[in-house]
Amino acid sequence: MRMGFFGQNILKPLEEYVGKSDKRIRVCILLSMISTVSISLVPYFCGLFLQNIINTGGAHSLVDMYGAIDVATAIIFLIAVWYVTTAHSGKEMNKLSLETSKKIRSKLHEKMITMPIEDLEKIPSGDMTSRIAGDLPAVVDLISRDYLAFLSGILLTVLILAIMVLVSPILALTYLITLPATIMVSRRITKRSEKDYATQKAMIGRIDSEMSEIVSNHREIKTHNLEGIVAERFETSNRRFTEAMVRSETRSGFIQPLVTITSNLGYVMTSVLGAIMMLQGSLTLGAFLAFMVYVRLLGSPVTLATTALSSIRSEMTSLDRLVEVFRSPSAEDGSTPLHSAPEGRVEFEDVSFSYRDSDEILHGVSFEVNPGETVALTGPTGSGKSTIVNLLLRFYHPTSGTVRIDGEDVSDVPRKDLSKVIGAVMQEPWVFDGTIRENVVYNREWATDEDVEKAMEITGLSGFVKTLPQGLDTKVGNDIHVLPLAQKRMIAMTRAILGNPRILVLDEALEGLDPVTRLAVFDGLKKMMDDRTVIIVGHDRMLVDQADRKLTVRDGTVTES
Repeated sequence: MRMGFFGQNILKPLEEYVGKSDKRIRVCILLSMISTVSISLVPYFCGLFLQNIINTGGAHSLVDMYGAIDVATAIIFLIAVWYVTTAHSGKEMNKLSLETSKKIRSKLHEKMITMPIEDLEKIPSGDMTSRIAGDLPAVVDLISRDYLAFLSGILLTVLILAIMVLVSPILALTYLITLPATIMVSRRITKRSEKDYATQKAMIGRIDSEMSEIVSNHREIKTHNLEGIVAERFETSNRRFTEAMVRSETRSGFIQPLVTITSNLGYVMTSVLGAIMMLQGSLTLGAFLAFMVYVRLLGSPVTLATTALSSIRSEMTSLDRLVEVFRSPSAEDGSTPLHSAPEGRVEFEDVSFSYRDSDEILHGVSFEVNPGETVALTGPTGSGKSTIVNLLLRFYHPTSGTVRIDGEDVSDVPRKDLSKVIGAVMQEPWVFDGTIRENVVYNREWATDEDVEKAMEITGLSGFVKTLPQGLDTKVGNDIHVLPLAQKRMIAMTRAILGNPRILVLDEALEGLDPVTRLAVFDGLKKMMDDRTVIIVGHDRMLVDQADRKLTVRDGTVTES
């Protein structure tokens, strides 16, 4: 386990992303140790206090008042130290955990934004959600609660054992006969549960992904009568998660009874032997009572440590899952800005591309689109049309060859410059939860109402907005007001044209629209295409006929039609 002495390794995997916290953790642990030492000495001094009150050293029982007062003062002091150190260490550790949680959330958000799309697409959305919603709180519990609980339990156990040996070595040896076996069995139980904890975390992510797919694709599932197949797949994932959880919880459930049985057995043995020793005069009443208090107390820190250890095993798995996201590569941004007045020339020079672990999709593709020219890319499904668009938008990088805009390799161009020079209307337009205005001016805060109105007039969105009581301030999105496909596409078109891009990409821009809406959107697209470099992707005759040239994509190659 990566915990280390004084906690210097508990956040070691995260130091690169959230900063170092070793010093603060060490201070908290030191205060916790002082607190533990203070509270562990209280029963011992209580025994001394009792011995001073009931002095059985002679024929007459005497009260050592001065000794009793000194011991009582020491007890009050120890309790005060325990209270102050416990409160301060708990407060500081909770503060540290909240700060760390905030930093982790921010870094996760930043990482998700900067991750290459090909890497992000490999992680199911539900799995990523479970890492944020499930693993992050587990790591917070590790920092703020379980790690300190584990250390406190271990330290308190050691101190109690040391004091027990100091009070009566014979009684301590009698009680400790069964303790090593308990520790070894508990360790084996928690060790064997690690694999089950990892399986639980993975299956939670898979279940979340499957549930998300069921909700978002409910109509398709009902239409194609796939309920049985979907239910069977979900049942398989749910069964694997349940089996792993039952195994880990069953094993962990053995720890508490085992510690309790051992503690009670030792308690009975030491009670009998202690009574015999008092009758023989080799043990005082105060020492015996203090020893028996420690016997009863010993079970609590042992249980605390073993329970915390079981939780830490699971939480370290959560920590590994977060670190796995952090250590995934980030997409590199370019450093060569485009000209302030871009022309809009697009060049593909001997471009080949393949996704990871797949066959090559594009083979030596070369073509050029001149500034202000409209080119249509047509071809069968899966031929590579969308891949060409993805390479132009720098969602992916070519395996070989070069994609250029105005002579600059797009791999060297900053993404913010690409977003200014390229406007894209994709087949599945994206609308997030917010107002229509927020969706339109997304990432273009400089846009004025006049700019927005002008763009809406071109795309035809203004007519739809005028029918809404709240106009541009109408809230839309997946969970608020679900827009029809035509209106979503109009919003996407307006968003694309608002920045006055020199290059316009239309990927199946009229797909799925009814004839009347198709004409309205087409009129808006024709206005958008004026004086711009336009790449039309798809087979829609209305748009393809507007092209100056037609390129056919087939089997990963491009030819002039």
